[in-house]
Amino acid sequence: MNDRTFSDTNEWGIGITFHLVGGLDFRDDLGSGFKVGVGSEVGTTFTETTPQFFSAHIQTAYYF
Repeated sequence: MNDRTFSDTNEWGIGITFHLVGGLDFRDDLGSGFKVGVGSEVGTTFTETTPQFFSAHIQTAYYF
């Protein structure tokens, strides 16, 4: 990850991310319909500046 939080900071660091997702499948027997998923991701690095991030998302898909 590249930490550019402030204009005078430009640090690269190795880190780790964790991702969790779950969803529901609303398709019928023929395979058409919706799928819905919700997830989040957290990341951090192991450097002296220790940048971190968190994101959340919702995803949908429709199958014809």
